[in-house]
Amino acid sequence: MLPNDVNERIKVGRAMEESDEEMQEPETRQMPSAGIMLGVGMAIIGLGVLGWMIYRRRQQSRTLIQQLAHRIPVALDDVREELRTQLQRVRSR
Repeated sequence: MLPNDVNERIKVGRAMEESDEEMQEPETRQMPSAGIMLGVGMAIIGLGVLGWMIYRRRQQSRTLIQQLAHRIPVALDDVREELRTQLQRVRSR
């Protein structure tokens, strides 16, 4: 046997061992790490808080009259009708 022939057989043997190892270890999917899951959860909570803050700011930008009218619309309708009737009485005199 020639030295080159031995080296070739060793290379072929190592290549076969490496290919056997690759075939024996199937790829497995791993669950995301806890850090990634925590980050996603915090992002969702942050978006919720941001949405709530925007909602509150829009509610505060209304005028006082609009806020009152929104909270007690029936009472204001009654007041309007009463004022109209009184105004009509004054005009008719």
